[in-house]
Amino acid sequence: KTFSGHIRIESEFDAAFEAGAGETTIRLEETVMADKLAFTRGTWAVTTTPEGGESTTVVGKWLNLIALQDDGSWKILRNMWNLDEPD
Repeated sequence: KTFSGHIRIESEFDAAFEAGAGETTIRLEETVMADKLAFTRGTWAVTTTPEGGESTTVVGKWLNLIALQDDGSWKILRNMWNLDEPD
């Protein structure tokens, strides 16, 4: 699944929280920089508890390619993630 733009990304997260995503953990495990580019990688976990249902936790990994901007900030160019165990 691919999507871009902050409005689309925000709507994806909103849908997850409406579905009961109550607790999210994101861990940064590594950052490698080379001039004006860098990558960061780590792990994530989301626990979902639907109303009246059992809690479910899914875990996975993520990787970002980021670029240094002229104003000194960093911008994510690409983000990839996966589940440790597919549905």
